[in-house]
Amino acid sequence: MKRVFYPQSIVVIGVSEKPDNLARNIIANLHAFGYQGDLYAVGQRSGEVHSVPIVTSLDQVPDGLDLAVILTPAAVVPDLVEACGRRSIHRVVVESGGFGEFSDEGRLLEKRLLEVARRWGIHFVGPNCISVVNLEAGVCLPFVSVSPETVRLGPAS
Repeated sequence: MKRVFYPQSIVVIGVSEKPDNLARNIIANLHAFGYQGDLYAVGQRSGEVHSVPIVTSLDQVPDGLDLAVILTPAAVVPDLVEACGRRSIHRVVVESGGFGEFSDEGRLLEKRLLEVARRWGIHFVGPNCISVVNLEAGVCLPFVSVSPETVRLGPAS
């Protein structure tokens, strides 16, 4: 779990320059909370968001990153988790919705996600989650915009 809460490197998958793209909020939150590790963004089109270049393939980021955060349509999540496995990324946060909580088709996707994760030895948080926050490490991964001024330290359960 240390690599989830204290990652030295993070890739956010599903990022776009479009203002309504939720994955770009993850990048913004990491900057706002002072994350100091290596940060990468993957999206369908190249570009840049909050000074982080967007590449179009997970093959364009280094192997063995500590953590991947996925916010894409559910249908592509199992393939993305498989790609993470091929890149030796063994910790993943799946913020995408549309799995078992949604439909029979979603339950099948969730089953496939579990199969892929087991095959590659990937531990994941999610799917359909608000994400992980560790203020001590500057890790703030929700897809909603979060302001440091509105967050207080306190116990978690």
